Amino acid sequence: MLNAVNDNVYSILVGVQRFSLLYATLYIPLAFRESTYLWVSLGYASLAIGGFIGYLFGFKKWFIIPMVILSVLTLPFKQALVPLLAFLGALHSVIVPNAYSLFGNRGVAKSYTASSVAYLVSGLVIYFTKTPIPLLVTVLLTLLPSINREAKEVTRYMVKFIINLDFLSIIPYTIATFIVGGLYTVYLSTIPNFGDYGRLILALSAGLMGVLRWVSDRYVDNALWVSIALTGVAFVIYTIYPSIVTALIFIAPYSLVYPLVTMTAGRGSKDPVTSINAAFAGTSTGESIMPFFFHYNKYLVLALSAILVILPLSTRLQQEGRRLSIMAR
Repeated sequence: MLNAVNDNVYSILVGVQRFSLLYATLYIPLAFRESTYLWVSLGYASLAIGGFIGYLFGFKKWFIIPMVILSVLTLPFKQALVPLLAFLGALHSVIVPNAYSLFGNRGVAKSYTASSVAYLVSGLVIYFTKTPIPLLVTVLLTLLPSINREAKEVTRYMVKFIINLDFLSIIPYTIATFIVGGLYTVYLSTIPNFGDYGRLILALSAGLMGVLRWVSDRYVDNALWVSIALTGVAFVIYTIYPSIVTALIFIAPYSLVYPLVTMTAGRGSKDPVTSINAAFAGTSTGESIMPFFFHYNKYLVLALSAILVILPLSTRLQQEGRRLSIMAR
C-alpha cells in the first residue's frame, strides 16, 4: 500500500481529510441552531480527544471503518458529527507530519497546498449543500496507509522537552493559540444569529481561510504577532458590530496565525516537532471551552481577546531584553 500511495496521491488524501474536518465543523452551527455553543464545544472537545490519541498512538487502518460509518450516520443523525470529529482529529494530528516522514519537504509542501484547496472547496460545498452528504468522501481515506507512533517514544520526547526547559520559550505561543482557537469557535457558535445569511458567512470564511493560508505558506513571514494582535482587535469589533464584513475582518488575521505559529515556534529549538506541538497544546482546550464561557460571560472572553493585543508587546520586550543581555556579556 505504501508503494501505491505516492506524494501526489497522499497530498490529495490530506486534502480529503482537511475538507472533511472543516466541513464537519462548519456544518455544526447549521445543524444545531439551538444551543449551538454547546454542540460546538462538544464537537471540538471530541476533536481534541481524537487529536491526543492520534498524537500518542497514530492512526490505525481500522479507524477508517467507524469513520466511514459515522459519516453515513450524519445523514439521519446530525449528532454523529461529534464522534466523527474524534476520528478525523486522530488523523489530523499525524497526517501532515507523516507526509514529511514519507516524502520529505516536498510531501509537506504538497500537503499544505492541498489543505488550502480543501478550505476553498469546503466553502463552496457548505454553501450549496443542505445535508452532510459531502462527508461520504471520507471513504477515499481507505487508501491511506496506517500511521504508527510509539507512545513511549513520544512521552520520552515530551519529558526531555520539559527537563531541558525548552517549553519556556513556547509559552507565549501556547497562550496565543489557546485564545485564538477559542475565539474562532465562539465565532462559529454565533453563526445562527445571522439566520439565512449564516451559510453565506461560513462559505466566505472558509474561502478566505483557504486563500490566506495558501498565501501565508509562501509569502508571509515575521507577521505572527501582528496577526495575533489583529485577531484580538477584530474579535472585539465583531462582537460589538456583528455583520458579514466584521466576520471576514476577524477571519483574515485568524487565518494567518496557525500557519505562522507552525513556521515560527520550532525555530532555534533542539526538537522543532515537539516545540510546534507544544505551541498548539492549548488550542483544543480553548476551542472546547470558550463557546461555553462566551454564552455565560462574554466579557471574560472579550478580556481574553484583549490579551492578544498585550501578548505581542510583552513578547517583543522579552526578546529585546534577551538580546541586550546577550550583548552585555
